[in-house]
Amino acid sequence: MGSRSSSASNPEDGIALGEKFSYKIKVVGNTLTVTISREGKADIIKTIDMVNSGYDKGGQYMYFKAGVYNQNNTGDADDYVQATFYSLEKSHTNN
Repeated sequence: MGSRSSSASNPEDGIALGEKFSYKIKVVGNTLTVTISREGKADIIKTIDMVNSGYDKGGQYMYFKAGVYNQNNTGDADDYVQATFYSLEKSHTNN
């Protein structure tokens, strides 16, 4: 929900280290919506048109992996990541 630039400044209202948050990913047709929720703060909602993403090509399957992946393109080689999941829920409907 921010810039991928290696020179991007920290977001004004980003998620602090140790801050608990939840997120919801919802896909309906070609519309993907991500909602980030934090206690005492307004939800952040981002909607993306996936029509040109290629995710719905025949023989391709979508899946979700819960985890933390260090994809920092400017950090130290010894950087590490850590996350605690308090709850995971998933649902799937065919519309």
